[in-house]
Amino acid sequence: MNNDQTSKRWAAKVIHGKTYDLSHLNPFIMECPRAGDLPPHRIRVEFGVHTFAGNVLPHHTPDYFVMDGGNRRAFCHERYEHSLGLDQAVRAAVNGDVLLDKGRYNVCIPIDTKRHHLVAFKIKARPSRHYDVILTVVSAHVKHNANLDAPYASFKAVVGAAIDGRKINWKQIKK
Repeated sequence: MNNDQTSKRWAAKVIHGKTYDLSHLNPFIMECPRAGDLPPHRIRVEFGVHTFAGNVLPHHTPDYFVMDGGNRRAFCHERYEHSLGLDQAVRAAVNGDVLLDKGRYNVCIPIDTKRHHLVAFKIKARPSRHYDVILTVVSAHVKHNANLDAPYASFKAVVGAAIDGRKINWKQIKK
């Protein structure tokens, strides 16, 4: 594999002698279909530390610590459990919508009537011979009473706008 495909790989985390595999958060390339006979867009998906780590709390021992740039975070068991399905959630998002809430792009996956798995991401055009854009999942956690009335656009429209450098035509939910 070349450097484009192997950077940002996550090492396993050992806490109190138990190993937590983070390889499910390693980068991968996925395709986003386009209209007509156009070839699909290729997306490099990466996952940030907030997908499995939270704030450092007084009971955390040093084996919990993980650095996010210059900020210390702590491995979070709940976020880790939710991260186990993140790669599949991102792949499934291709056929869904993206919500714009407080300036952040979110994919919202229902858990039950009051809780949603909120997957926040950034997307940037970074053409290479392997992909057209980089989608970085910056955070993922359970959100109670998520703002489902936020403006939305199709995932495909968000990807296309990022690649073409154009604005997204956000739609409002009709009440």
